[in-house]
Amino acid sequence: MTKKLLKNAIEKASAEFADAIINAVKGASLQELMEIQKSKPAAKKPGRKARKKPGPRPKKRTYKKKPGPKPKKKTARKKPGPKPKKKTAAKARGKTGAKKPRRLTTAQKAKVQDKIHAYLAKNPWSSRGKVAKAMRLPSAKTGLYLRELKKAGKVKSKGNKATTRYAASGK
Repeated sequence: MTKKLLKNAIEKASAEFADAIINAVKGASLQELMEIQKSKPAAKKPGRKARKKPGPRPKKRTYKKKPGPKPKKKTARKKPGPKPKKKTAAKARGKTGAKKPRRLTTAQKAKVQDKIHAYLAKNPWSSRGKVAKAMRLPSAKTGLYLRELKKAGKVKSKGNKATTRYAASGK
C-alpha cells in the first residue's frame, strides 16, 4: 500500500511541476523565469551534505634560496707525477681479496649440524628462528640442516610450518 501512495504522490507532484513550467513559459519573460528559478531553493535529499563551491586556489609560497658557500677553485697539483693511491676498505681491514667458497664441505656441514644438535639438547623445542639466531646462520640454511638432522633421526619435531619446534632425540 505504501508503494501505491508513493507512486500517486510522485505522479501528482510531476503533473503540478509540468503545469507550472508550461504556465510560466506562456506568460513570462526569460528574466522572470530566471528570477523564479533563483528564488526556489533546490529540494535537499536527506543525509547528504551540500557541496561547497571551490574558491580561488591559494598562492604557492616561494622561498628565496639562501646563498651557500662559494665553490672552491681547482688548483693544479704542486708536484707532477702519479696520484697517490687510496687505500680500499678491504685492504685497510687486512683482507686479502680471496673469496670465501659458497658451499660448505661435508666436514664443515657435519660440524655445523653437530653444533645445532648440541644446542637443541640444551634448549629443547626451539623454533628454527631461535636456532638460527643462536648459531648465527641464515634461517633458510638452518631449516635445511634441521631437515637433514630429522631425516638422520637425530632431531624430532612437532607442529606445522611456522609453528614447528625442534628437540634433540635420544639417538
